[in-house]
Amino acid sequence: EAEFDDQGVALDWASFNNGSAVVSFSPVTAAPLVSSGESAQRISIAQASQPDRYTGLYQQMEVVANQPYTLTLHGQIRTGQGDTQASSYGYRMQYALDMAGGADWRDVAAENWVELPWDEQPLDSPDVKYLPYTTVITPTTDQVTLFVRTWNKWADPGLAEYTLDDLGLVGVSSAPPVLIAASPDGPDDGDALIPVTGDNGPASFLTDARFWGAMLILLLLSASAIYRGRWGY
Repeated sequence: EAEFDDQGVALDWASFNNGSAVVSFSPVTAAPLVSSGESAQRISIAQASQPDRYTGLYQQMEVVANQPYTLTLHGQIRTGQGDTQASSYGYRMQYALDMAGGADWRDVAAENWVELPWDEQPLDSPDVKYLPYTTVITPTTDQVTLFVRTWNKWADPGLAEYTLDDLGLVGVSSAPPVLIAASPDGPDDGDALIPVTGDNGPASFLTDARFWGAMLILLLLSASAIYRGRWGY
């Protein structure tokens, strides 16, 4: 069963926004709006009275400094404008990493926000799709904060809905496990958390017992063949 707090924010996450709009967080369970599991995180923005309205989520995580991790995000942007030219890409999503592990999105420099390459989709379309994004990051400290924010560029009385699901941070080397909520499904759901298993590379044959066992059998068979050939057996 999916678990959210009283404000509709997925557990292990916290929310933020800069006001001048009606903002809400809620679970969504309709199939086209869920990437995997039972639910996804919806962020709705309406009645924006000023441009540049931001709202989003963040999570602080323990990591291993100087170890690479793969960051994966899946999301949707749905508006009444859809992908028409009238929108002029007025609704976007961005992410940023605070290598100091801070909890204030406003402390992140503007140049450190990365715009996700996700175009808008029609709000009422039954065929909306999840769009992926993957990158490799290398933390410089042992705690980082992942911020994901929505961005209404223009003052707009209409409704924009942003949906997030299947967020993951996975070690690609010998980094030990880190847990990040992959979707708003609760921690009792196996799809909700992604453990970082790491990849230590292929085992060396010098330390592989199966290799040496096979070599011993080959040596014994060779010795037996030589013995029989020599003595005529």
